[in-house]
Amino acid sequence: CRRSSIGSSRCSSSKSSLNPTAMVTIFAIAEYLTIFLGTVLGLVQGCFGGFAKLVPCGLMGVKMSKGFTRVYGPFLGFPGTFLRIIIGLGETSAGICIMLGVWGDALDLFDEDCRNLVRALC
Repeated sequence: CRRSSIGSSRCSSSKSSLNPTAMVTIFAIAEYLTIFLGTVLGLVQGCFGGFAKLVPCGLMGVKMSKGFTRVYGPFLGFPGTFLRIIIGLGETSAGICIMLGVWGDALDLFDEDCRNLVRALC
C-alpha cells in the first residue's frame, strides 16, 4: 500500500476495477458495434460490389463490364462476361450471408453449433 501526499492510503490489487454492470454495458456496446459493422459490410459487399458486377449499367457497372472484358478476362484466360457474372454472384451471396449471419446471431435464431459456425465465418 502507498500513502499519497494528502494522507489517504491506496492499495493496488490485482482485481479488475470494473463492476459487473459496467462489463455488461461494455459487452452490449461491442455487440451493437459488431451488428452495425456487419450490416454495413454486408450491404457494401452484397448490394454495391456484387450487383455492380452483375448488372452492367450505371457508372460502376459500365466500368466493371469494360474492366472484366478487357483486363481480367484475358489475363485469367476466361471470357470477361462469364468471369464478371461468377464473381458478382459470389460477392452478392457473400454479402447476403453476412447479413443473415450477423442478424441471425443478434436475434438468437441459431442453435449453439450453427452460432459458433456463423461467428467463425463472419
